[in-house]
Amino acid sequence: MLKMSEPLSDASASMGERFSQRLREFFAPGAAAALRYLPTILLLQAGAVGLVVAFYSVPDFRAVCEQFGLWKERGGLLFAALSNVVAGVFVPEAAKWLTGKGDADANVQVWLARVWWLCVMFAGGGVIVDSFYRLQALVFGPGTDFATVALKVAVDQALFTPLVGQPYAVLFFLWLEEGRSVRRWWRRLSWGLLFERVFKLALPGWVYWIPMVCCIYAMPSALQFPLFLLCMACWSLVFIAILRSFTERK
Repeated sequence: MLKMSEPLSDASASMGERFSQRLREFFAPGAAAALRYLPTILLLQAGAVGLVVAFYSVPDFRAVCEQFGLWKERGGLLFAALSNVVAGVFVPEAAKWLTGKGDADANVQVWLARVWWLCVMFAGGGVIVDSFYRLQALVFGPGTDFATVALKVAVDQALFTPLVGQPYAVLFFLWLEEGRSVRRWWRRLSWGLLFERVFKLALPGWVYWIPMVCCIYAMPSALQFPLFLLCMACWSLVFIAILRSFTERK
């Protein structure tokens, strides 16, 4: 009996090793990117922490932030849509051109079409994120105590981001890749492709966003989305660099 069980044990160990190896290979590019841009990420996170500290300790800065929060509340979902377009599209596009990394040789019509559809995607994303923040405040309350913030961060990063936020972007980009053809998009779509694209960037995303989201939920409800916009603008720049590093590895 012992001799018969040994091959099974070896097979199980071999299968486990192959799975571990594939898992390491899958997450390796994201881990390498997170390490490569960790100093930049830490600097941006320190800036976000500084803003939160300044809000609660500097009355004049708090007054300015609260005024901005009032504008955001008055603007509603339209403000969320348009401001997210600025943070997610115009800021990185301007940064690429200012640093000489823009598509200088690209056809103007093609570039305008790409920017237009990016604006559509980020406008929808702004509405989704702002609605989610409002839902979080409704379900868990507007408090900024440790328990409430921790709960909101957990729901945000463990549920909303991998199940709603990232799939939304992945599906939209896949539709653009297929020439905005719903038929080709549907044929190419699969759970494997969705899983790979959502989780390949999971590690650098978590490294950047978990501390940032802690800062966001530490702010009053009216200021959470404005701080998200600043974090999104910074992430857009880091994200471009991470994607470029992925391309360099291939």
